[in-house]
Order: sequence, then structure tokens, then C-alpha cells
Amino acid sequence: MAATSIKQLIQQMIQPYVPKIVIGIVTSEDPLQVTLQNDININLSAISLTIPDRLKPINVGEYFYMFAFNNGKSYYMMDRVGEHG
Repeated sequence: MAATSIKQLIQQMIQPYVPKIVIGIVTSEDPLQVTLQNDININLSAISLTIPDRLKPINVGEYFYMFAFNNGKSYYMMDRVGEHG
């Protein structure tokens, strides 16, 4: 969609660089795998994740709030959501 104003043009230009908040669930500990809650087809490995020490250890079944950076290629775990079940 073409921008019809300066505001829309700027929003389109910065959109890829604005982090999004997503929720992921740990599906495997070794090797670490996290699946995005809204897209079960996306499984993240440790290479894509930055996990602060305060969130370790990570257990299967835990949900985390994460920032998605770099068009969904990098994720930063912010905090636990808690277990759903």
C-alpha cells in the first residue's frame, strides 16, 4: 500500500526496526526450542534467543514475553508469563 502522507511514509520506513512483543512457549530444553504462541510454525532455537541470567533455568511449558527484533530473526526474553494449562 502506497503512503498517502508523510506520517504514513515514516511509519512504513521504521516499521521493520520497531520491536514487537510476542509470547513464546518453551517446547524443549535440550536443545532449547521456543514456539511462538500465535504461530506454531515458528520454532526458535538458542541461536535466535537472548536469555538474561535472571530467567534461567528455563523449563518446558513456561511462557515468556519476548521482544522480536530484526524482522523476527532475533528475540529477547523479557519475563515469564507463567504456566498455562
